[in-house]
Amino acid sequence: MAGTVSSLGVGSGLDLQGILDSLREVDEQLITKKETEIVTLQDTLDEFDTIEAKVLAMKSYALDLSLSSSFIDRNVTVSDTDVLSATAITGAPEASHAISVVRLASHSSWTSSGMAAKTTSIYVPTTQESTTGLNDTASTSAITADGTMSFTYGSGDNLQTINVAVTANMTLDDVVNAINTDDDNTGAQYITASTFQGTDGDYYLRVAATSGGSGEDNRVAVTAQPTGISLAAPDATFQFSVGTGSPISVTVAADTTLEGLATLINDHTSEPDVTATVTDVGVGKNSYRLVLSADNSGEDSRITIDSQLTDLTLTESQGAGGAPPTSDSAVTPITIDATNNILNFSVNTGGGLGSEITATVSAGSYSAESLAEALETAMETADSGTDYSVTYSNTSDSFSITGSDLTELQLLWNTGSDTATTIGSVMGFDTTADDTGSTNYTADNAITPFTIDGANNTIVFQELANGGSLTSDITATIASGSYSSDDLATAVETALETASAASGNSINYWVAWDSSDQKFVIREEDGPNLDELYINWDDAASTAETTLGFDATQDSYKPLANSLNAEIDVNGITYQRQANEGLTDVLQGVTLNLTKTGSASVTVSTDKDTIKEKITGLVDAYNDLFNEIKNNSVFDPETGDSDDDDQETSLLIGYSTVTGLDDDLAALLSLSIDTGGSITSLFDLGFEVERGGTVKIDEDTLDTKLSSGMEDIIKLFAGDDDNNITGLAETLNDRLREITSSTGVIGSEKEFVQDEIDDLEEQIEEETDRLDRRYETLSQQFVQLDIFSQQMQAQSAFLTNMFNPDSSKS
Repeated sequence: MAGTVSSLGVGSGLDLQGILDSLREVDEQLITKKETEIVTLQDTLDEFDTIEAKVLAMKSYALDLSLSSSFIDRNVTVSDTDVLSATAITGAPEASHAISVVRLASHSSWTSSGMAAKTTSIYVPTTQESTTGLNDTASTSAITADGTMSFTYGSGDNLQTINVAVTANMTLDDVVNAINTDDDNTGAQYITASTFQGTDGDYYLRVAATSGGSGEDNRVAVTAQPTGISLAAPDATFQFSVGTGSPISVTVAADTTLEGLATLINDHTSEPDVTATVTDVGVGKNSYRLVLSADNSGEDSRITIDSQLTDLTLTESQGAGGAPPTSDSAVTPITIDATNNILNFSVNTGGGLGSEITATVSAGSYSAESLAEALETAMETADSGTDYSVTYSNTSDSFSITGSDLTELQLLWNTGSDTATTIGSVMGFDTTADDTGSTNYTADNAITPFTIDGANNTIVFQELANGGSLTSDITATIASGSYSSDDLATAVETALETASAASGNSINYWVAWDSSDQKFVIREEDGPNLDELYINWDDAASTAETTLGFDATQDSYKPLANSLNAEIDVNGITYQRQANEGLTDVLQGVTLNLTKTGSASVTVSTDKDTIKEKITGLVDAYNDLFNEIKNNSVFDPETGDSDDDDQETSLLIGYSTVTGLDDDLAALLSLSIDTGGSITSLFDLGFEVERGGTVKIDEDTLDTKLSSGMEDIIKLFAGDDDNNITGLAETLNDRLREITSSTGVIGSEKEFVQDEIDDLEEQIEEETDRLDRRYETLSQQFVQLDIFSQQMQAQSAFLTNMFNPDSSKS
């Protein structure tokens, strides 16, 4: 306390400090009273915050009910959740659907023949080929030094060794003769040597098992290489396709193991959405299998094996029979050899025509599309500085040759160095004159490499359609003529449909030419109508198989029974989908997840439970607010205590604008809205006002109305703009927004109370300063009084000693 002297009263012997403190305590009673008032006002301010929170809780329900979107949440009921599950988005049409899951979507898979172990070789080399080519077989030296070529044939106890003596300067023809006539290889000839021309035009040596068989019994190995020739087992190719994607080729080296092949497939750079695994089925000595499975379900992910390995055969295990008939081998009707493989040309890049350039197309068989690609590659190889484009149009059946960024491209059909072996005629160009003056040339004549006549125009097939029975043989006849690949596909499609219509089935077929792998594909175009199709290529009356690239065996196609797609029947309409889950395009606004085959009903209805929760939540929020106001505004007039046991005073007494909120809101809850229907107020939903002032709602009545009068309930709460109806919840929300705004009832009262608190704190500060100054002065006065009293006591003692000297001796 200001002015306090720690030794005050010591001199006088009086309790001057206690007297001073007692006086100040009396003077501070007014400040203490004001501090008590501040505590009460702060409690009131906190109570306003509590009431505001409860009003906002009520407003939240009112806002939800004022929005028409709050009434479009949907519930989905499924009669048999073992068959399928379903969810619906907001606003999905209310309806009931009968659904039958006929077939679940599955993953395409193939399983290999058995192997003794996962480390067993799936490519046993039965052929060895030289790795470096020569320009001829009869005059160019292949062997550069005398020596011995050594081979082994077979394995184990049947292993045969063939040692062939070779001498320097032997040609390829000499080497072939030496191998085939060697004493170790005569009689029962084990291996056969031959030469072949590679795609680069050079000639190579090939040594193969004479039997033509496969496996360890026919293994051919080189144990001693001659000087000048190096032989190695050629790589094999395993090729497959996924859906309608381009073929995926896996290069397989000799003695690749079963697990090694799985790794090659899984690590392929094209990432083909398949997974290869090696599994032990546990049955028999050869129990290890390679399983090739599609990562995704459905027909779009169906695996097709385009090229099998000799020592490992895969068989379709999941979806077998559902793959459409596809040419077994590429169809390549155009033959290129040394008589028609040259293009002479020259280019002008801006500085005049250059010298003649020669492009050589590798010998082989081609489709029109693959020939265009081969010539483009040959031109770019011959003239590496220029980009060329060679294309074949199935519309005009013609080739085009274009040079990019050139001033002129000349095709030297007539004046080139190789006019006798030009490729021009094969591609439909008139070779009597050069093509000059441009950079873009189209062939003069259409090229239609496929010829159909009476020798190759029939396809014998059988159909089982629309759940009927299998027909007897039907013969489709392709119209005779010359065709491009696409035109031939159309002609085959027309022939099949014409024959099918004559049989009474009228199946719509889809026949297409796949230019990527140069094969024809046959399947049903729409449906599902075709249960089974058998194309009897092995029937003598079927003559078109070779032209179309099919082997002379029967092709079985069962698109329905073996389909990888899910099939569901919805309200009598059949759908096929690639997957079992996440089906959003069958029922509007509904997502289906299929679990097993069977039938179930799916009912989409309004989410009445959520609406009910919002209505009852509004009522509960009002009661919560009502009780809060009541407990803090009702008190005992004799004691002044509030109705709340935890506080001594009624915090809301005197704030009538706040204490009247319950009456204001109760009146709004009782409003009647002209909805044009039978539900016009909360009372129609079971709303009641109880004796104490709280409200309640009869849930049985509410449930009944929610089931039968949803349209009127929406109008009651959310209104109807088209008919100028303002909803009860909208009106209530607007009023609650006013109440909770910064200038509203609660905000204004909070501001008033805060002003009172600020004023009292200012008064306390001023009164405290005044008392501090007063008692500083009193403290100084008491100090002087203490000093004066001490002096008086000293003088008294002195006088006593003077008049009574004996007293000092006592």
